[in-house]
Amino acid sequence: MDILEVIEKLKELDYDEVEIDSPDFKLSLRRRPQYQADSPSMPFASLPMDGFTTAKRVKAPGLASDGQVKYCRDVMVKEFGEDEKRMYDFLGHILQLPIQDVPTLEEWDDVLTREMAEVILNSWEQKNGIMKKR
Repeated sequence: MDILEVIEKLKELDYDEVEIDSPDFKLSLRRRPQYQADSPSMPFASLPMDGFTTAKRVKAPGLASDGQVKYCRDVMVKEFGEDEKRMYDFLGHILQLPIQDVPTLEEWDDVLTREMAEVILNSWEQKNGIMKKR
């Protein structure tokens, strides 16, 4: 197989630029970007991702991460079980909010701040003798 055949095969594999530098044989390959017409600044943004989930969801600054939200939910369910009245009373007390302003567990993905998560987790961990520093 001659070098031109190799280059043509590489181009078929979706490389945009193929560069060969002799005599020491230097080969540089550059992939063709996969931009979508409706999203030129974000490659692969609208490609279907069946079977995959994102590792981290991008949230507004100051909101708790998905991991923090899950940990807070797990802690509340473990501590209070089905007793939502006690849970929301506890949350209102430690977050210094009227009970009607305490976000429901279902709303936490979009409204729980890092500070709120810290207060919830520090309070629960202190109550259970878990000494962590955040």
